[in-house]
Amino acid sequence: MPACQKLKAALTVLFYSAFLLLFAPLVAQADTGKITGRITDVETGEPLPGASVVIESIWLDGKEARLTDLRGAASDASGYFVILNVRPGTYSLKASMIGYTAFTRTQVRVSIDRTVTLDFALKATTLESEEVVVVAEREVIKPDVAGTQETILSARIAETPVLRVDEFVNKIKGVELVATNEGQGLSIRGGGIRETDVWVDGISVRDPRSENSYLSLNSTAVEELQVLTGGFEAKYGGLRSGLVNVVTKEGQRDRYRLSLKMDAAAANQQKFYGTNPWSNDSWIYRVFADTTANGYAWRGTVGDTTVPEELRYFRGWKNRFEGRNNYEAIGLARNAAMTAEQKLELWKRQHPQYKFGENADVYVEGTVTGPIPGGGLPWVGSVLGKSVFLAGFKYENTQFAFPLGPRDNYRDWNGQFKITTQIKSNMKLSLNSMYANINTLTAGRPSTFGGTLIDNSSRFNFLSSTEVSVRQQARLLGGSDGFIQMFNKSRLQFYDQRYIIGGVKFTHTFSPKAFYSVDLQFSYTDHELTPFVLDTSSADAHFRLGDYRVLNVPNGGTPNGSTNWLTDITNLFWVYGGLQSADTSHSWVANLRGDLTAQLGRHHQVEAGFNVKYNYLSVNSGTWLQSEKSWTPDLWQYFTAKPLEIGAYVQDKLEFKGMVANLGVRADYFNPQKRSYLVQHPLDEDYANFYNLVYQYLPGKFGSWERWVKFREMLSQPTGWPLGENKTQLKLAPRLGVSFPVTTQSKLYFNYGHFYQRPNVHFLYNQAVMPGATNVPSPGLEMARTVAYEFGYEQSFWQNFLFNVTFYYKDVKNEPLSRSYVDYWEEQSVQTYVPDYYRDIRGLELRLERRFGRFITLWGNYEYMLQTTGRTGLAYVYENRLRANQEIREANIFTTDPLPRAQGNLNLHSPARWGPDFWGIKPLSDIYLNFFVEWRSGGRVILNPLEPEAQQKRIEVVDYSNVDLRASKQFRFAATSMELVLTVQNLLDQKRLTWENMTTAQYDRYKESLHLPFESGSQQGNDKLGEWDKPHLNVGWFTAPLFLNPRRVLLGVRINM
Repeated sequence: MPACQKLKAALTVLFYSAFLLLFAPLVAQADTGKITGRITDVETGEPLPGASVVIESIWLDGKEARLTDLRGAASDASGYFVILNVRPGTYSLKASMIGYTAFTRTQVRVSIDRTVTLDFALKATTLESEEVVVVAEREVIKPDVAGTQETILSARIAETPVLRVDEFVNKIKGVELVATNEGQGLSIRGGGIRETDVWVDGISVRDPRSENSYLSLNSTAVEELQVLTGGFEAKYGGLRSGLVNVVTKEGQRDRYRLSLKMDAAAANQQKFYGTNPWSNDSWIYRVFADTTANGYAWRGTVGDTTVPEELRYFRGWKNRFEGRNNYEAIGLARNAAMTAEQKLELWKRQHPQYKFGENADVYVEGTVTGPIPGGGLPWVGSVLGKSVFLAGFKYENTQFAFPLGPRDNYRDWNGQFKITTQIKSNMKLSLNSMYANINTLTAGRPSTFGGTLIDNSSRFNFLSSTEVSVRQQARLLGGSDGFIQMFNKSRLQFYDQRYIIGGVKFTHTFSPKAFYSVDLQFSYTDHELTPFVLDTSSADAHFRLGDYRVLNVPNGGTPNGSTNWLTDITNLFWVYGGLQSADTSHSWVANLRGDLTAQLGRHHQVEAGFNVKYNYLSVNSGTWLQSEKSWTPDLWQYFTAKPLEIGAYVQDKLEFKGMVANLGVRADYFNPQKRSYLVQHPLDEDYANFYNLVYQYLPGKFGSWERWVKFREMLSQPTGWPLGENKTQLKLAPRLGVSFPVTTQSKLYFNYGHFYQRPNVHFLYNQAVMPGATNVPSPGLEMARTVAYEFGYEQSFWQNFLFNVTFYYKDVKNEPLSRSYVDYWEEQSVQTYVPDYYRDIRGLELRLERRFGRFITLWGNYEYMLQTTGRTGLAYVYENRLRANQEIREANIFTTDPLPRAQGNLNLHSPARWGPDFWGIKPLSDIYLNFFVEWRSGGRVILNPLEPEAQQKRIEVVDYSNVDLRASKQFRFAATSMELVLTVQNLLDQKRLTWENMTTAQYDRYKESLHLPFESGSQQGNDKLGEWDKPHLNVGWFTAPLFLNPRRVLLGVRINM
């Protein structure tokens, strides 16, 4: 090789190596489609062998752009052709042959995993300059799809009245955006958050520890979004409920393109109805801080029935017995003789009128694509001249609904960068990266992983800006504790998380009917929780109140990380305390994947592949105990885990005129790379000794950092614990999907599959020791399994209308429950985890849509789901066999009440460049009115759940309904368009009662005021739980957490150029 060529090659390698080092390479996976069809003579119908079909151009923002690297195929002896590995997009294809008129089909849509069938009938001619151009028919029935999936283009996301991609996905049938103790995520057909994965260009953005996915994606970077809720092919592993598969845009060499999206809601828009609890108009400040001549602050409220019942005990600050509580905890002498004015001032300092919602809610997204400059540079120019890029950015800064913690806002931002190089006409290299950062607050409760794992050390749920999070925030303000926690900001912690991901993918089309890809993946996630702590030795830890020096709570946080609760000087409101979680964990994942796709004959598309995923998790999390920072072995987790996952699959897509079937099998291998511990009777004494004789005698005090540092180094191999084997698992998962196109306008489909997923790492590696009890890791815990069945029917009518009905059933087994081994004298127990929990989920989904229309498009969903849960096996194993009859756990078989829901979307729009023209402006064109309507059944609840079942009363709950609006007008200027947008959430300003957020006393009074069918006399009626606007109903005075999400108006702009 000549020296100059060697240098050129070296610089090319250096260029990409630098990119990889900077952006941490990651994988891309199944994100392409296929075009196939037949070319015939229009007059004779005979096949035309050797005719060529070429993808000539791509459609971007409604305009056609010529492709610099043309791809295509030649027809075989029967006239058939196939083009594999086509990126999602809208294309123009040209079929041609010498002696025939060329035929071009425009606006042909290719989607992920789809087969697009295009037939060309060419006409003989002597004039080769002739050409026929037609617009491709839009496909309503997808004959090759044998499962439930939604394929969404970026334009549909942009037209919907949502501000985030996850809010949009929440509106797809079978999908619900939820906020639970496990985190915020997508629940698909009743599945857990961790059962659904999210890919961006094939990159999994799932945290390997919590298994929650990053959801705040940049919608302007999306080319196509695919949501799979049923019928996954064998190539999809590591998920059991669903997949959100995002393919981002790819730049073109012809020019640069910009897409910008900005929305903002004005400051000081309350996210709840009624009185601000922290304002002077609130009953709280009217009672304790009203110092007018006849104000309650001086005269008190005792015996005044106009005052809320919870506040009628107050005797006024002039009463010498009032405001005398908890002095010593805040630095005062127990007998400190403060004046009425000083007590009032101290009360105000302990009950700040927190400011919140003072800033605007801001959402900004943007993407730039285009050619990488430098094509004329020596040596590297030939590479840069074949390269395009995407650079994207998203920023969100939104205010919390209530001042619940040390932060007032949720901030989330990310950046994306992608380079694609067409090395040769049949070789392509893609480099992808993303950095994401979340700054928010914890949501207050430990993660229990479905209610099974009792572990105060982990918190994965956080507060955000979504509607479901506003309800979550209200639960923290209301609920059983109610308003007494409204000043305690230390019960929530700072929550910060980063995602750094990137990847490299090489694709080689080595024959017209075969290609392979090799992917390399790396991702990094860290998770930091920091308590809101007041350092009592700091200069601002106290404030002066006359001659008194007083601890600055709640403004400064909880003193020295104390988890102890403290109430105010009236003994009513909490001012600090609660579990103080800390976390400095991180993890990274490396993944290697290879995939091969080959078209064998006309009817078989065969795919095979493998992936090797190596996980590294470093967990350091816990909860401080009692009055100071402490590190105890029962409340802290410290471990390093290195689980290995390997997957392999083979599948065949059989495509016939009357049937399309996808048959495959997947093998999933899991190695925890940790030996299990033997737990059996008699219990090994070293389980108890690890705490009693090891921890207790280490240097340092109980709970001290010095002792914890020594002890945590022993946790990977606790002294004397009996070891078992490193149990590996290999599971085979058959997958089958069959579609029967009954006619060109209808099809039946069926699918069946087994899906396996490793247990969460906290079941596998967590351990806790304490006096009398030990929780040991369970690395050999069985992988959870879901067996899913789905049957569906689709019918198109009136050209663009489509009706779909789907039935599904999911059999979920091998989910974890705890099992405790108890010694003879019941002085020591050892807890492990076993796969004894199961679920059965069955449901019905209906969908009606009109996807295409010049003026009107619409869709509507209806969902009905039932879920049964139960438990099997032993909850306890007693050494004393006289207790054997108490070992079997209660079956606790429970079937949920069905809660049907329906959603609808009506999109009214005027076509581009339609209507009269005034000085070059068409005021009636490009107008959009998009209405989103939602309904959810309230179902029924048990009014008296503590009574015997025969005496329990069920009452109906008010249904939920809502309407959102997005209205916009687009202006076009040559290659630039600008759209002005108005988004209105809760358009009708419907006021709904969230009765679940009532205090216990408030709820009791509300229930008493209801007039119900089973009551008698004047108390009988037809009230429903959730009604509030009748004169006899008593919802109480503290209503801020009860009436949420009033009408919210946002203004925005979209720019494309």
